[in-house]
Amino acid sequence: MNGCSGMDDICWAPWNTIYEGIQGKVSPCCQTPVLIETDDYEKAYLGWENLRQSFSKNIKPKECKSCPSYVQQWHTNLGFKESPIFLDLLFSNKCNFACLGCKPMLSSTIDHLYIKPISVANEYSNFTNLKGKWNAGNKKKIEYIRKNAHNLEMIHLNGGEPFLQDDLYELLEWMIKKGYNKKIKIWAHTNGSVLKYNGKDLVYDYLVHFREPWVTISLDGFGERGEYVRWGLKEKKWLKVYNHIKESRRVGVGVHSCYNVFNSLVLNDWYHWFKEHDISLGGLWFWQEPEAYSVKILHSEPELLEKAKKELLKLPKKIDRIWNQTTTLLNFLMEPVDKNRFKPMRDAFYDSITMFDIMRDTDFLKTFPELSKLYKKI
Repeated sequence: MNGCSGMDDICWAPWNTIYEGIQGKVSPCCQTPVLIETDDYEKAYLGWENLRQSFSKNIKPKECKSCPSYVQQWHTNLGFKESPIFLDLLFSNKCNFACLGCKPMLSSTIDHLYIKPISVANEYSNFTNLKGKWNAGNKKKIEYIRKNAHNLEMIHLNGGEPFLQDDLYELLEWMIKKGYNKKIKIWAHTNGSVLKYNGKDLVYDYLVHFREPWVTISLDGFGERGEYVRWGLKEKKWLKVYNHIKESRRVGVGVHSCYNVFNSLVLNDWYHWFKEHDISLGGLWFWQEPEAYSVKILHSEPELLEKAKKELLKLPKKIDRIWNQTTTLLNFLMEPVDKNRFKPMRDAFYDSITMFDIMRDTDFLKTFPELSKLYKKI
């Protein structure tokens, strides 16, 4: 490790993190510079020794060249440890939502009901039907946590919807019983639909007992727009869950949102909705997939692209550092798009939205009248 402390772009993820993602594939971080198909974390950890060797020589590994700086900085802030202290885990794809920006590998509802329109939205990708939900080796995962709990400092619970996983609660109860709740931080990503498990309160029977617990709730819009995009969302229930967590004063809560074509022309209305409901602003990140649902499709209609640009520039300056940097979103919005991409995106958009409306009895044009120009093929 000599010399690493002087590197400007050092990343400790290959030392301090284990990430388990889609269908149980393991990596040193969520950017998946390497993917190892195993449910044996100790074996997987040895599989990215080359990354540790490169960083030890003050050389950034080629596998890590495209990693966003904020991800690298986050892991670096965790500090160096000789063994993993942070587990970033997807328990399974079990989920009661079918969000338009998701895939069957991360949502059992999509896999069961909406795999065809989601495949079309992703320009006719051939997603394999998983026939329900996959269980990402949870038994081995929990065994590893029990064996190494004395070294762990943080566990990130992801999914799917993590609070629908039975064995997750068994793990939390074991950690509380053994006293590891006082040592290990719990951070969870949720869709904001779960308050109780088998009659027990998610917040007061579980989360408040942990060291610095934090819950990040996803939300990509409000009212009918939000419910259209995050199918399964009920705004009143979401607000109830958010306020229940916030009112505990013991569990931190934030909101994760995605900048996409569906909210691109109403960002300021959405901002005022946040203020009206006294909701703390969280991160606003741009969707890249499916491209047909990203703001890239606005390039096929210059008038809508200009409106989206003005909408971004109207956002109050004081939220610039909270809802990501407006400049970052603006750069992504205005990045040139090859005109040859217009037709594939528009075809995928029209065909998939039509299928969703038929299957869900929704009405895109009624819900998003400002985007009516996009709802036709070119």
